[in-house]
Parts: sequence; structure tokens; C-alpha cells
Amino acid sequence: MIHPNDRITTPQASVILANILLGVGILTLPRLLADKMKTPDGWITVIVGGLISFGFGLIMVKLCQRFPGKTFFEYSQFIMGKWVGRALNVGIIVYFALFAAYEIRDMSEIIKYLLLEQTPKEFTILVLMCVGVYLTSGGMNPIARMLELILPFTLVIILFSFSLSLRLFELDNLRPVLGMGLGPVLKGLPETWRSFAGIETMLFFTAFMSRPEKAGKALLAGIGISVFIHVLTVITVLGGIPFEQVATLTWPTISIVRSYELTGFFLERYESLLIVVRLVQVFTGYVIYHYIVALGISQTFNKEYHRYIFIVLPVIFMIAMYPKSMNQLNELGEVIGRIFLCIICLVAPALFLITLLRKISHVPK
Repeated sequence: MIHPNDRITTPQASVILANILLGVGILTLPRLLADKMKTPDGWITVIVGGLISFGFGLIMVKLCQRFPGKTFFEYSQFIMGKWVGRALNVGIIVYFALFAAYEIRDMSEIIKYLLLEQTPKEFTILVLMCVGVYLTSGGMNPIARMLELILPFTLVIILFSFSLSLRLFELDNLRPVLGMGLGPVLKGLPETWRSFAGIETMLFFTAFMSRPEKAGKALLAGIGISVFIHVLTVITVLGGIPFEQVATLTWPTISIVRSYELTGFFLERYESLLIVVRLVQVFTGYVIYHYIVALGISQTFNKEYHRYIFIVLPVIFMIAMYPKSMNQLNELGEVIGRIFLCIICLVAPALFLITLLRKISHVPK
């Protein structure tokens, strides 16, 4: 059962979800969409992907609301039976361990490439993981309070950075709208799914909400913020750089920020702001996933939670160091994306359907 002091409010739940979702696609989504779609209609795809994600997220919320104060790890064993539920839990734990490792390794690669070229990524990963362990040891409430401080700064920096690029913006770069029909929009949807990887955390932190009946509003606000920022990112990049060029850039968002100057201002490298935002958001995702892994082991096997925060640390570190190149890291990301789709499209809807058919609405004490 969730400790009363570890509850979070509805706005805090929205902030947690928004922070997780903002850490995924800000730097790379415009390139992925431009390369896949071959049209400037990526912003439409993002909106459609957000609506679909909200639909699946709502199923997860409705499932959690049938078991107030219980996480997925607890009610899955009741719905599916002890052993099948535990097997499912182990699979979910492995997924989040992979996701945590992917996030921390991705963050270390960006730091090494753009900031600390001579620093071994092993050292960077260990330092970041130790900070994450310190934060997760306090539980969900301290994590939520930290993210409440981070999100406003993130939004201000993003809006400020993009506003400076308005002089580069050309509306003709976004035309014609739907010039090739809906085909490219649908073709780009798989790329947007990656930007909404993280909504599955609603299966867990809904249990921590002081008013779980408002989880739907928290979901809507969190996805809404993410969709707005991702749409703004795609429009800003594609409006400033033709989509044919965007498809060839590794980090097109950084490229467009680098392409302008503001003389007399105290900061010269404005892309540093976006890099910092990206790193902070990825780190928040890592913290949440590390926390869920430790919580999952604790609740699945009825063990004390805090010891597993430290036990899973070397496991996540070894997974993070396993990819030998960026190509292998990207392959790991593809695997995580496929598991994510299974969770939101198959696992959560199947469990929700079972609860409806069996008229299950609570876990017996």
C-alpha cells in the first residue's frame, strides 16, 4: 500500500508525465519524420500520434482507477493469478530496466559528443546514476517536487530558443499541407510513438495520486504539453530548414538554433540551452524508470523497497555499457519501442477487458 506521505497531486502527476515525454524527441523527431514521410506534414503526424496515445493512456488510467492505491505490479497478480502475474511483472521490470539503461547511455553519449569529449562515458554514467539513486531513495513525492521545479524552466528555455529563430522561418517550407494526402501522415506515426514512450508510467504513478479519479485530467495535461512542444519543434525546424535537408541532419533542432546569432547578448552558443534541457529531461526519465524497477521487484516479491534501489544499479549500468556503438544503442531503442507498443496496445487493454468481463474492481485485503 502507498504510504500517505508519498502521495502526489494531480498537477504533480501531469508534470511527471510531461517531463518524461519531453525527454525523447525534441532533438531528433524532425529528422525522423522528414526522412520517413518525405513531406513537411510532420506536425500533423505528431497531433494524430498524441490523440492515439491519449486513447491508449485513458485505457491504462481506467484500469488503474479500478484498483485505487495499487500499482500494476500488485493488481496484475490478482487479475492474472500469482504466477502468471509475477511472470508478467518480471517482463515489465526488464522493460523498464532496459529503458533506464538506454536513457542513461543516451545521455552520456550526448555529454561526451557535445560537452565533455575527453571524459569516459563510464564515469559520466556512474555519476548520473548515483545522483538518481539519491533522488529515488526518497520515494515518489520528492521526485514529483523536483520535476515541478524543472518543467517551467524547460518550457521557458524551449520557447525562448525557438522564438529567436522566427526570422529564419518561411511558411512556404511547410507547404503544401497534405500535398501527398494522408499516406505520409500515417507512415510517420511509428516515429511519433517513440516520442510518447513513457505514458505507460501511468500504470504505476496513478496509484500515488491523492485523487486518482482525476488521473484522466493529469494524462490529458501531460500529453497536451508534450504534443504542443513537439508540434512547435517540428514546425520551427521544418519552417526554417527544408525537409530535404532536415532528413540529413543528426540533430536538426540544434542545427537551427546554431544558425542564428544575437549580438550583444550574454550567451553566444544558444544550442547549449537546448542541450541542457534535453539532458535534464532524459535524466528525469531515467530516475522514474529506475524507481519503477526497484518498486516492481519490491512489490512482486514482497521485499523491502530501498535495498533494491542499490541492487539494480549495477544491473542497469552493465546493460547501459553493453552497446558498443551508436548503431547498437539505436537497435536497443528499437527493441524498447516494440515492447512499449506491446504494453500499451496489448497488455493494458487485455487486463482492462478481463476486469470488465470478470467484474473485478478491487484487490481483496
